[in-house]
Amino acid sequence: MPKKRFHSQEYLSISRKVMLLGALFLLAHTSLTQASAITKHCDLYFSNGITLKAVPTVETDAQRRKGLSNRRSAGAGMLFVYPKAAPRAFWMHNTLIPLTAGFLDANGVIINLAHMKPNTNTLHKSAQPAKTVLELGEGGFKKYGLKKGVRLEMTVCLQKG
Repeated sequence: MPKKRFHSQEYLSISRKVMLLGALFLLAHTSLTQASAITKHCDLYFSNGITLKAVPTVETDAQRRKGLSNRRSAGAGMLFVYPKAAPRAFWMHNTLIPLTAGFLDANGVIINLAHMKPNTNTLHKSAQPAKTVLELGEGGFKKYGLKKGVRLEMTVCLQKG
């Protein structure tokens, strides 16, 4: 039985399909990476006189899912903004550093704090519906005097890219 040989046209067709699949994979990966890239930073002004500068702010599901995971430092923390107040729960899966989450109601008032240990799957919940959640490195809320009842009065944001 004679061996079947690839004709140059068949070979080109297969090569094009492989290249197309590779290009689609790269495009999908790039889109997902860009979707979770943080492009907004906000200055946060609180009722106790404290201002936190250039806090990375996330508003999309992809950005919120990524959060501060796989980082070695909390830096300026992170502000999670949602379209409306609802019960919120955070966990520390793939998060390498201890954090504290401050849950804020629709009026910007801190309703409760949750101290969270790295690489745990414990759910840390808002005491009532929250519209915004601020995560800071361990000790950050105490350092800035941010506690239950303090109000986020104003945010001034800059959008990059």
